[in-house]
Amino acid sequence: MEEYFDTFTIDGKPMGVKPKSFCHSAKPNIYHKPVWIWIYNDAGQILVQKRSANKKNFPGFLICHLPVMSTQVKTLLTHV
Repeated sequence: MEEYFDTFTIDGKPMGVKPKSFCHSAKPNIYHKPVWIWIYNDAGQILVQKRSANKKNFPGFLICHLPVMSTQVKTLLTHV
C-alpha cells in the first residue's frame, strides 16, 4: 500500500495530498514534511534508525516521513 503525503510549495503553501511515488519522482516541484526523531538513552547515546544505503533518495540518512493529516508527535509515537 502506497504512502500519501500532505504536499507544499517551496514557500510552505499547501498543495494537497500526493502519493509517495509522485513526491519522489524526478523534479516534482513539491515538498512534504520529514520528521527527525532524536532518542537518547540513559548513557547519553543517540538511538536512531538509519535509512538503507539502497534507497533512491537520501540513502544512509536518518529520516522518516510525516503521513497525511499527521503531526510530528503522532509520527514519533508510531515509529518508536
